[in-house]
Amino acid sequence: MGHNHAAIRAVSDHSFTWTDNPTLPGEAPAITSISPASGPAGGGTQVTIVGTSLDEATSVTIGGKQAPILDYDSKTGLTVITPDHAEGAVDVAVTNVVGTGTRAHGFTHVKQLVTPEEVARVETGIHDYVQQRLQLLAENVEVPGLFERGQRAQATPPLTTDITPSVSGATFGYSTSLGQIEAAGNGGGAATPLPVDFWTAGKVLLTRAADGADGKPQEKWGTFALFSAGVDYLVSDRLLVGFSVHYDHESDPLDQGTLITGNGWLAGPYASLQLAPHVFFDTSLLYGQSANSFTSTSLKGDFDTTRWLWSGTLKGDMAFDNGVSLTPRLKAVYLAEKAGAYSAEDKDGNAYPLDAFTERQIRLSIGAEIRKQYELANGVVLTPSLDAEAGFAGLDGGGAFGTLTAGLEADTPDNWQFYAGLLLDLSADGTLATGAKATAGKQF
Repeated sequence: MGHNHAAIRAVSDHSFTWTDNPTLPGEAPAITSISPASGPAGGGTQVTIVGTSLDEATSVTIGGKQAPILDYDSKTGLTVITPDHAEGAVDVAVTNVVGTGTRAHGFTHVKQLVTPEEVARVETGIHDYVQQRLQLLAENVEVPGLFERGQRAQATPPLTTDITPSVSGATFGYSTSLGQIEAAGNGGGAATPLPVDFWTAGKVLLTRAADGADGKPQEKWGTFALFSAGVDYLVSDRLLVGFSVHYDHESDPLDQGTLITGNGWLAGPYASLQLAPHVFFDTSLLYGQSANSFTSTSLKGDFDTTRWLWSGTLKGDMAFDNGVSLTPRLKAVYLAEKAGAYSAEDKDGNAYPLDAFTERQIRLSIGAEIRKQYELANGVVLTPSLDAEAGFAGLDGGGAFGTLTAGLEADTPDNWQFYAGLLLDLSADGTLATGAKATAGKQF
């Protein structure tokens, strides 16, 4: 049979408190060992303290700062987390209701050290981020040529918008110009082409982050936004020249807690030349810069880049008597982005130098769109279309890519215009994505 123990604690001359099964410390703590005995000055090291009378410890300080107690292992051990402190050896003290036990110079704070593997992982993530951004710029930076000017001159809505959802995200876009607004006001056709035209366009892409290193999906979303504006001058019916400016922003959450964000711009001249009836050549040359920042679980820093983009597109526009139109195209894009030497810092300010680098891509693609118009008895005009493109991204680009889009446009007698389409996209890294696109507009 067990024994009942009791204790009487005097409260005043005339009262007392009766306590069953008390645990009253008999002596102050004593520390015999600390493991590990050193750790980063930034804190966060899990330390085990071994000694006597530790099970009733009320506080632990390391270098005079409170160290949170994680666990009482036994009467002879407890586990704490070190606080941040300046570099150097400091005292460790454990206190209970009886007193305090101290071990002089029991723990040494050292410089925050980041493993070479962590530095290499962050550096690789930065290179991947710049490569992905080059791909997005190559796919989305566009300037209007003579062919697009002709399309805008026949526009019915003053503003073109679209939403394209997919299994990995969504795209929101818009475009308009002075010529398009005037054409819409004239019932879908300007009386005479504007010699000078201002235009603007924008896109916002939401993308789910790639799967983590463990193969599990990450519930993180990245964004890429591109806003463009420009002005062009119609030198003649066969030559157009202009100047465009593009601003981009990307935020990309990578695996293991790394986040990279960047803001950049591109600007430069472009031109469009009609080489022959229904054959056009468009080209542009853009220069720009970007400012970027990155953070991981242990590192942070900034880096700047300079960038170049050249594009050239050979495009045809062929119409047939049976209502079929064909628009073939051949496109080449070269991009380069260069970063100077930079560094990452840990939370104690220690610098880890990172090498300068240059990422380049050359993208060659061939594609075509075929359309056919059908006029129904009620005056509605239906135009099904099929657009296919295939290409190869060389240098740091990653390989073959392609897209296939099937759509249907409907124009009603009361000037409503609807479009719906399905998209299949194969990116250069082998990722297959599907999506849908829908637009609606009305002339007022």
